[in-house]
Amino acid sequence: AEQSVVGTLSKCLRFLFYPMGITDWRIAYASLTGFIAKENIVATLYQFYPQGVTLSMQSTLSLCVFYLCCPACVCSFASSVKEVGVKSTLLYNAFQLAFAFIAAYLIYFLAILI
Repeated sequence: AEQSVVGTLSKCLRFLFYPMGITDWRIAYASLTGFIAKENIVATLYQFYPQGVTLSMQSTLSLCVFYLCCPACVCSFASSVKEVGVKSTLLYNAFQLAFAFIAAYLIYFLAILI
């Protein structure tokens, strides 16, 4: 997985997860597989971490918020393209992804303060 295209892309995108206290590229890899289907996130994390992921409570909480807020899977993207068009769908998904990162960063920093 580390030498794959998704693995290389994950290593490039892992800096987006740094503000959540996550420095491992495998979390970014699991997040990328979540764009295919949300249930892939759990399966991918289990493949990388059979004994379980060891993250801080703040990182876990922010990652859960990120997964809840990020855009849905490819099937919903395709349905949205048919309904409202490619341009609107891309704009909506970009906004939703940006919101997911901002919400996760905010939750992480608020959780640290508490």
